[in-house]
Amino acid sequence: MNNYKEEVKVIYDVFKDTWLKLHELTKTNNKYITSLGQDECRSEYIRVCFQIDFNTNGIDISLNGNPNDPREINRLSYKELISMYETTNLDFYETARQFREEKLESCKDKLEYQLEAKAFIQNFAKGFVDLERPTKKRIHSKKSSQEYVQYEGDKLKAFEEDLKKKGLLSLNR
Repeated sequence: MNNYKEEVKVIYDVFKDTWLKLHELTKTNNKYITSLGQDECRSEYIRVCFQIDFNTNGIDISLNGNPNDPREINRLSYKELISMYETTNLDFYETARQFREEKLESCKDKLEYQLEAKAFIQNFAKGFVDLERPTKKRIHSKKSSQEYVQYEGDKLKAFEEDLKKKGLLSLNR
């Protein structure tokens, strides 16, 4: 078993020092503007979270198959691949099973590493930056949503017209 805690610590200690230096060089008193160090820390956290989701998805697809894949062999679950090989003795089922096994191991290893990285970042970020930016949830009526879309569309058209007048937009593609 890999010692992911030590690997993560070595790498993220370097990141942490960089984030702190960037923060000191670019910090501001404006509560709406974060420092570059805080932005980099938040970006790394988001990247790690996406990687966790990606590898979790990879494990799920490797175990259960991909129901949206046009090829039948990719829609089969891991257990079904084993069963098909046992009943037919066709090598491509065994090859597919081996590929899935390697994919599972790879995703599992990456997932363990990324979970350690996420925990490290969360621990470091306490008091340094909010990793989850608070957002105001608003519920709009269908009418107000349509008005907003129309307004944004009109702004875009005006912007395009301005670029055309200046010769900066060529629609010949």
